[in-house]
Amino acid sequence: MRTPISSKVIAVAITAGLAFGLAPAGGAAFAATAPSPATSSSDGTALDAAISALNGALNSWREQVTRSTGKVSISPWSSVIDAAKAELTSPTSQAALVQHRDKVYSAAAALKNAIDVHDARAAVTKTYAAWDKAAASAKGKVTITGWAANVAAAKKLAGSSTDTKVIAAQRDSIVKQTSGVNASVKLFTSKQSYASTLKSVEALVSKNQGKVHMLNERQTLAYIKDSAKTAKVAATFDYLTDSLKKTASTVNSRVKAYDKDFAKKPAWFKDLRKRLNAVGGSHIPIETFNGTCGKAKGKTGCAWGTYDKHNGKIAFAAGAAKYDAKTKNWLVTHELAHMYQFANWTKMTKSATYKKVFKSDVERAANCMAQVRGYAYPQKSYKPCGNKTGELFAKELWKNTVKR
Repeated sequence: MRTPISSKVIAVAITAGLAFGLAPAGGAAFAATAPSPATSSSDGTALDAAISALNGALNSWREQVTRSTGKVSISPWSSVIDAAKAELTSPTSQAALVQHRDKVYSAAAALKNAIDVHDARAAVTKTYAAWDKAAASAKGKVTITGWAANVAAAKKLAGSSTDTKVIAAQRDSIVKQTSGVNASVKLFTSKQSYASTLKSVEALVSKNQGKVHMLNERQTLAYIKDSAKTAKVAATFDYLTDSLKKTASTVNSRVKAYDKDFAKKPAWFKDLRKRLNAVGGSHIPIETFNGTCGKAKGKTGCAWGTYDKHNGKIAFAAGAAKYDAKTKNWLVTHELAHMYQFANWTKMTKSATYKKVFKSDVERAANCMAQVRGYAYPQKSYKPCGNKTGELFAKELWKNTVKR
């Protein structure tokens, strides 16, 4: 049974411009509080409080309606809201107002949850583009089967769940899978870049080792290659690649300086360079010297050329310029032979053949090595190899082998 409300209460509410349920968007609707002659003062106060509470519920609803624009339909709760507004326009009782208030709050909460679910799913959808890009970049590089399966499962669960925490977890999962693919692709490309740069730098060093001494560069390359064997992340390969590029820059600068200096060298020096290249010594740097080996001035061997085992260079003296082509070829081959001797020094000096046939004479052994290469010592009567055993020993030494 409706409790009658005095016309005075309604009149006061209308006079205040607050017709219930018709307040402007964003504004609050408040009930007039003038007591009815038919109710006690305490009943009027309680009714006013209930009206105010329902207005508060409707304001909460309106806030969610604003959020819902373009996202969620509010039609499922229209009847609840319309009934609450009707009650507010013509209140029947405090209990009815309270009941409508609770229903409106429930509707607002349900609408809020629907919006939150929509927003959470939208956040998941935003991750799709990054995933698609990562997947596309992986083609022909890395296998993404595991990651792709995880993403498919996350998409499915995000689309079916209404728990925003669960949906957010699927978003995070897709982001994680995307990061995994990107990291794997980056590692692949970094490895490729490293391998390509290494090949280029090794070729550069090999091509120019006859111009400048490459000991430091070779040691650097060896260190870089060892480091690459245990590298597991792209950043390490990127660092090694940068180190290779720095090494290449250093080599190019040194070669440029060498070429500039070489252009100024005398013709006889350039000729010996070509001859050394022709007999297999293109990888050995050469330089000029005054023909003196320490205190032994005028010594025949040093008057023409010498091999320095410490810096790996062959030095030629200007005196070599006066000799004929055959002698020059013997000279460069003889000095090149010393390099192979020092590379196998311990084995060679312990060899029975070296001691017996060559009398432990490193120069005689070098002359034999030149002879088996086709460049005999200028003095025809000189037989440095001694016998077939000596010749075999020399041939094997050219192969960095000591067997006898």
